[in-house]
Amino acid sequence: DACFLRFLIKLCTFLPNHMFHIVPPALNAFTVDEHLRLGQRVSMLCSAIDGDLPMKIRWFRNDIPLTQSAGDRRRVSEGISIMEIGDYESVLRIDNLRPDHNANFTCIAENDGGIAQRSQTLRVKGRLLQKS
Repeated sequence: DACFLRFLIKLCTFLPNHMFHIVPPALNAFTVDEHLRLGQRVSMLCSAIDGDLPMKIRWFRNDIPLTQSAGDRRRVSEGISIMEIGDYESVLRIDNLRPDHNANFTCIAENDGGIAQRSQTLRVKGRLLQKS
């Protein structure tokens, strides 16, 4: 009924936010292949399976935040990009794996109800040959 809906909307605007329970985020685990080699590509999907909006999803590499470059919204560092997929998912992608990509990658989802995080260690097999 439209009258009841209007009543609920008015009620919600007068009640303080702390009277509502905000569901904290919950994240799906993500994995990477254990046998990654130089030059391959890898993607890690951070997916919030629960939690209320607004929600912020961020990526970290060895506990250091990955932030986007000024000129390219998706590129965060050499060979690493992040793409948001709607409000609940974020993909970290590395297009050309190198030994310097070896790291612990962590996804953190946060809202007013709490924080959730998942981590995965990336290990690239092989070494770059030095030119002599």
